[in-house]
Amino acid sequence: MEGCGADEIQAWVELTRAHDLLAARLDDALRAEVGLSLPEHDILVQIVAGGGMLQMGDVARTLVISKSGVTRLVGKLEAEGLLERITFPQNRRATFASLTEAGRCALAKSEKVFAEVLAAGFAANLTQTDVRSLRRALGKLLDAHGWEPPQPCQEWARLQAADRPAG
Repeated sequence: MEGCGADEIQAWVELTRAHDLLAARLDDALRAEVGLSLPEHDILVQIVAGGGMLQMGDVARTLVISKSGVTRLVGKLEAEGLLERITFPQNRRATFASLTEAGRCALAKSEKVFAEVLAAGFAANLTQTDVRSLRRALGKLLDAHGWEPPQPCQEWARLQAADRPAG
């Protein structure tokens, strides 16, 4: 297998620089306007994307941070009342994170800030064709490396269904 050429190396450098610049702007705005860091916002987003509850290991995998990093961030969000940890009696080894009502309110505020900053720093600089091409290219990379979005917790879904009244 051959190494990368100059174009591939430059594309990688530009991708990581663009990420770092936009992530810093997003983090600054979220901290200033909502009191959440970008990783904290992302944890809340990923929990919702996972059906309202995610196993701690899935949170770490989705955010590409260490399990100890997730534990620290989840602990902070839990102390602030934005999420809670849940352990099912059927499987005490698995710990899940779930949003509280305060967490859903914080997420609604942070999603608005996130969308505004992203619109100004990302979307305003790209055409829809650019966005579709970028999504297609990044999708290929994600697929090639086996990345999958978080899946809803099946145990959580069963418990939620059991709590609903019949009819």
